[in-house]
Amino acid sequence: MIISHLTAEQCVEQALAILITHLTSADRDAPEPDALHHIVLTGGGVGMMVTSRLKEVANALPPRLWAHVHIWWGDERFVSVNSELRNDHDVEKLLGDFYIAENVHRAPSTENCNNVYEAAQIYANDLARFASGTLSTPQFDVVLLGLGPDGHVASLFPHSSLLTDTGICFGLENSPKPPPQRITMSLSTLNCSSITVILASGPAKDQARQRLAARIGSIQETPARGISAREILILG
Repeated sequence: MIISHLTAEQCVEQALAILITHLTSADRDAPEPDALHHIVLTGGGVGMMVTSRLKEVANALPPRLWAHVHIWWGDERFVSVNSELRNDHDVEKLLGDFYIAENVHRAPSTENCNNVYEAAQIYANDLARFASGTLSTPQFDVVLLGLGPDGHVASLFPHSSLLTDTGICFGLENSPKPPPQRITMSLSTLNCSSITVILASGPAKDQARQRLAARIGSIQETPARGISAREILILG
């Protein structure tokens, strides 16, 4: 489903509403009252705007439900833990009293790993701790992804060999966007989702959005075409 002609601010409002609605619905339909719920956040301009208002989501949910929500990021920059380049920068401050350390899964930083590949393996192991059913990772309730002007999602860029790799997540040393070292979930991990929301507003995304919505096209040219979920919503 595509919702077109949205401003960045409107995309943020839609994303926040989806998080609240789907977490509430998933909790109501859960087979047990203390079931865990997993969401994936994203970087980029609109993605960071969503993160900056995550406290509104926490405040809108019953405390019991929020206590069972686990937060992940689809990709992360392998830099210092306090770097403003990180997608999770300031998340503790932004959530305030709603911050639950053991529920916020921050990818390793340069301070606690020798290299980006070690960091990716640690993040993969953390994901595997919450494997659901036959999956090797959690079943995510909601995945948020930003669409790059080149059609990339997370740190899965056009013509990357990682697009066909089915591992849990990977380390990159040569990202075409700075910084070059990054940790990213694979397509197969990102696709363990009940609903995926692709944030694609703005004229810079026009061509990528058109390629994503086209009836035919290549994942190698437009990695976002590799995204699947029970429901996909493109906001742009």
